[in-house]
Amino acid sequence: MNTALVTRFRHEVAATTVRDVLSANGIPAHVVLGERGFEVWVDEANLARAREIVVGLGRDRLERPRPPRSSSPRAEVKTLRARLARGIRMGPVTIALLVLSAAITYYTEFGTGEHAAPFHFAKITRAGRHILEIDGLAFVREPWRLITPIFIHGSLLHIFFNGWWIKDLGGIFETLFGSARLLVFTLVVGALSNAGEYFIGHTPLFGGLSGLLYGLFGYLWIRGRFDPTFPLRLRGSVVIMLLGWFVVCAVGLIPHIANWAHGIGLALGMLWGYLESGHLARKLR
Repeated sequence: MNTALVTRFRHEVAATTVRDVLSANGIPAHVVLGERGFEVWVDEANLARAREIVVGLGRDRLERPRPPRSSSPRAEVKTLRARLARGIRMGPVTIALLVLSAAITYYTEFGTGEHAAPFHFAKITRAGRHILEIDGLAFVREPWRLITPIFIHGSLLHIFFNGWWIKDLGGIFETLFGSARLLVFTLVVGALSNAGEYFIGHTPLFGGLSGLLYGLFGYLWIRGRFDPTFPLRLRGSVVIMLLGWFVVCAVGLIPHIANWAHGIGLALGMLWGYLESGHLARKLR
């Protein structure tokens, strides 16, 4: 049986797309590289129907170059699972968080020594033990103040508790997503939880990794609940323990706690995890 030319394209992907569509409609077709481009050929008996299908597809749309896809969701899932299978380890950012917390807590004498002033969120002017002025906008001129409170801890128990959970949750996050991603997460959640503690909680002196800790917890918890492809689910005992501690602190059973930093960190992490889970996008389809 004789074959006939249906159409030709500049791009091979357009020609192979048409071939596949024709084949799916019961019209055998093949692609040939000709002098003027990539040609789609079919049997003469199918020529008229094949051309109708091509017109319906839209030639301009087929020829339009498509942006390259960095990776498919399936490939990303395989990558995350492979990283998790190699084992959870503390990366450089997680280690830096722990080392800086220990060093700055020691250097500032648990946030109460003479060297603590540059690390607090607000710039505090003192006369002896008396506070003369509190400048809550000092971070505009000294932007490190947005982050440095996370490294100040008020007791050995405080730094041990926070450090233990950062070791685990930060290690998981950094293993899955890499050091750069954890650094960005730390800067965003740390800055916003610190700002919230000062401006909403009206607390001039506070510190600790708790806001970041709850941000990491919220992200991993919600991402695991709403993303069926996510390779990790936090154990129920972990969720109960951290939510229980959150409530105990929030109702005032434990004094001198940066509850707004906890709450904002948790909310940010949960929102971030939910948006990246794809659950909302799937519901809107």
